[in-house]
Amino acid sequence: MANAQHIKNVPGRKTDQKDAEWIAQLLQYGLLRASYIPCEIIRDLRDLTRMRACLSQEASRISSRIQKVLEDANVKLASRPLAPEELQTVLALEITRRAATAAQGNPPS
Repeated sequence: MANAQHIKNVPGRKTDQKDAEWIAQLLQYGLLRASYIPCEIIRDLRDLTRMRACLSQEASRISSRIQKVLEDANVKLASRPLAPEELQTVLALEITRRAATAAQGNPPS
C-alpha cells in the first residue's frame, strides 16, 4: 500500500487502469514510499482512545443538557460545572422535593 500523500506529489495522472499499472511499477521499483500500517495492538489502542473520547464528549453533552433543564426549572446551580455524581444528587433532591410538593396537593414550582 503506497502513501497517498506521496503519490499526489508524483507527476502524472492517477485515475484509470494504465495509471494503476504505472503506480504498481513505481512501487515495484521502490520509487514510492509505503504507507505506515500500525500493528493490531496499536490499532486496538487507537480504537479504544477514540471510543473513550466519544464517550467523554457524550457525557459532557448530557451533563450540559441536564444543567440546562435544571436552570429552566429555576434550580440554582453552582458557578462551576457539576460532576456527574453531583448532578445525580441534585436531580434526586429535586425529584424528591417535587414529589413531596405534589403529595401535599400543591403544584410544583
